[in-house]
Amino acid sequence: MFIRVGYPSEQEEIEIIKRTTDNNHSEFNVILSAEDTIALQDLVRSVTVSDELLGYAASLARATRPESNKQTDSARAHNCQSVIEHVRWGAGPRARQALILCAKARALMSGRYAIHLDDIQFVAPAVLRQCLARA
Repeated sequence: MFIRVGYPSEQEEIEIIKRTTDNNHSEFNVILSAEDTIALQDLVRSVTVSDELLGYAASLARATRPESNKQTDSARAHNCQSVIEHVRWGAGPRARQALILCAKARALMSGRYAIHLDDIQFVAPAVLRQCLARA
């Protein structure tokens, strides 16, 4: 995922410079053990997803590919032309996997064990932004 965070404030930037250019070593507190992390990953993978939503994720990823947009009906022509003009390389199979896994994680964080369409739509910008190469 590529999540835009923005720049730190000037004071935060100075603090970052201080912490990363001196000899002081920061102490870290363990929040999750490796075993806990693996258990959470397994829990995310156990969230269910319908075939319809799997198809939606696949279609969404395919729509980012210039070669998939060269032969389209006139109703989608404008959006497709935009992809053809601005994207050199679209999202591949790993993008679909990331869309589904991130949507599963979002559903789980929302207290659900099945993803909804809005879970995919919510994570899509951050997931697909990482996968596209500009023309």
